[in-house]
Amino acid sequence: MQSVIFNLVIVLASCCFVVAQGSIQDPSGLVTKSGEELLNSRTEWKEPEYPPIARMAGAGGPIVVEVEIDEQGNVVSARVVSGHPLLQAATLKAIRAWKFKPSQVNSVAVRITGRITYTFPVTEPVFKEKTIAELEREVRDDLSSHEARYELGTAYLGLTRYGDAVLQLSAAIRIKPDFVEAYLKLGHAHFRLHSIERALLAFSEAARLNPNSSEAFHSIGLANIQLESYEAAVEALKHSLEVEGPITTSHFLLGKCYLLLKRPAEAVISYKNGLAKYPESDKGHYGVGEVYLELEQFADAIAEFKEAIRLSEGQGRSHSHYHLGLAYLRSGNREAALKEYQILKRLNKELAGQLLEELRKPTTRAVGD
Repeated sequence: MQSVIFNLVIVLASCCFVVAQGSIQDPSGLVTKSGEELLNSRTEWKEPEYPPIARMAGAGGPIVVEVEIDEQGNVVSARVVSGHPLLQAATLKAIRAWKFKPSQVNSVAVRITGRITYTFPVTEPVFKEKTIAELEREVRDDLSSHEARYELGTAYLGLTRYGDAVLQLSAAIRIKPDFVEAYLKLGHAHFRLHSIERALLAFSEAARLNPNSSEAFHSIGLANIQLESYEAAVEALKHSLEVEGPITTSHFLLGKCYLLLKRPAEAVISYKNGLAKYPESDKGHYGVGEVYLELEQFADAIAEFKEAIRLSEGQGRSHSHYHLGLAYLRSGNREAALKEYQILKRLNKELAGQLLEELRKPTTRAVGD
């Protein structure tokens, strides 16, 4: 481990923290500190783990995380501002467990906010510590090895070489017909190639071979949603939540299915179950906001879309602003809806145009007026 050096750049092992300078206290009492000040005040911390899938894909670079720390020095809120998607969850998991020295202003304990940038090294894509060239050589050396084919196919999948992944994973299955993991990866490769029917066949075979695979049933549900077979998706997603090691996002997909099937009460329950396990899911808050909008519970919808905006980035944030504008408009708050339109003009002109069309429609009274 290298020694820690603070001078705008803090080097920790092979990774570094880049920080800003200065502390500011806003009128609400929340104090903004620089990244350097935050790092200097840590009392307990562990470095983020480098996710195997990210290492396999050669993902690296900076992850910017905005944190809020309470008066006792605990991280009460953390969200990713920017960074590679494969590295975000690991960074958040690590930083949320950090402890900081409590801060005071004029002998009064205060809450702290600030941004920390953690930088992962950019490396050559590997799988199980092997490079792509090594994996390809292993396949050439033993064409009958289902494991070699599987490892190479999985590596190709991580590199978005989906066609090559299909070839290697299919070969692995021909060699070992009961290879559950290969069927799952093959399904994901077909899904990425938009061959949804083929993906569904692969996922279904994985589920037949292993009826306790939450991933298999989750993936069956996802494929059926793409095929607009919502009832079949519901059954698969419900099963994925009943087996060992359920995938939390199955709750959110199930909620979406119930909404599309015009079963809003069940949709709310599913989304709430998911948010109970993953409270900082922007997709979860966005989804339950959609249901409340459908139910004309506008105050609840507005609150959920605001939370989705706080947690999301990119295209997800644009859709949340659009639906927040709709919720304001339908609740009778045209001024707030216009503000969302102005925001959308900078983020997504197409959605801004759609919201403008809604704003131009004849005014209707809000429910309850």
